[in-house]
Formats: sequence, C-alpha cells, structure tokens
Amino acid sequence: MVRSHRRIFLSSLLAISSNLRDATVTLYSFFRSSAAYRVRIALNLKGLRYDTAGIHLQKEGGLNRKPDYQAINPQMRVPALKLDTGEILTQSLAIIDYLDETHPHPAFLPTGAFDRAKVRAIAQIIACDIHPLNNTSPLRYLKNELGQDQVKIDAWYDHDRARALLLWP
Repeated sequence: MVRSHRRIFLSSLLAISSNLRDATVTLYSFFRSSAAYRVRIALNLKGLRYDTAGIHLQKEGGLNRKPDYQAINPQMRVPALKLDTGEILTQSLAIIDYLDETHPHPAFLPTGAFDRAKVRAIAQIIACDIHPLNNTSPLRYLKNELGQDQVKIDAWYDHDRARALLLWP
C-alpha cells in the first residue's frame, strides 16, 4: 500500500515537473544586458523553454521607457520574466532564485549553508556592486547631465569595478 502511494506520488511529481519544463515563459531581454544574460544562462541550465522579447535599451531613447514595456516592468529595466500564468518577475537574482525553487534539478547552490552564503555573496557583488555601474541610466547621466567625457566615465567605471573584485572575500 505504501509503495503504491509512493509510486503515485512520484509519478505525479514527474508529470508536474514535465509540465513545467514544457510551459513557455517569456524573457524580456536586451542582448547586451549582463543581468538578462544571467537569466538566460539559468533558463538554459535548467533546460526550460522560453521565448525572448527583445527590449533595446538604446534605440529610440530606450524601448524600455515606452509605455508598453513600462506596463510590464514599471522599473523599466531588463530582465523581466513573464510566467505562463501571466505573472511577471523582475530582477535577475530573484528570477534565478524562483527558477531554482520551482525547478530544483540541477541545483544552482551547493548543499552546505556556508557554501550557499559564499555563492550568494559572489552573486551579490556582481549584481549589486559591479553591474549597476554599467547600467545605461548612470552612464547616460554622467555623459548627458554631468557632461563627463567617455574617457572619464570609463576610468570611473574601471576603478569601482576593480575595487569590488579586489575586495572579494
């Protein structure tokens, strides 16, 4: 009796997992976005099907600033992931966590708590300390509003990026 229930439970889990892998989600992405690239890597590692909706961040003043995309992501940033339910997730690390929780194999994080914390720290160094400096918004602001030339902008970016990596624990 117990084996029978276990077999039914396991076959149900496999069916659910198969349905999730067959479901198609839509990734709103920009080909040069490292945040969107992180999500594409995660989707592919999990073996999940997805459609891509390109959101060019520079054409026409940034397609991410158009009302159609602002309705999807009021923050007007990529990536955004539209689930097959119609719900929208934003922020690459939150999307990656969601994918790992809903599709646990293969796991993105190691099993030990300390090792998981170290991996999360590395991900946050990249997502929180390095990546925001390279977003189009602050770079445009430095150039257009503060009148900085590209050489100074590049030096500023390289200084902070190198410092974040050098201080990596």
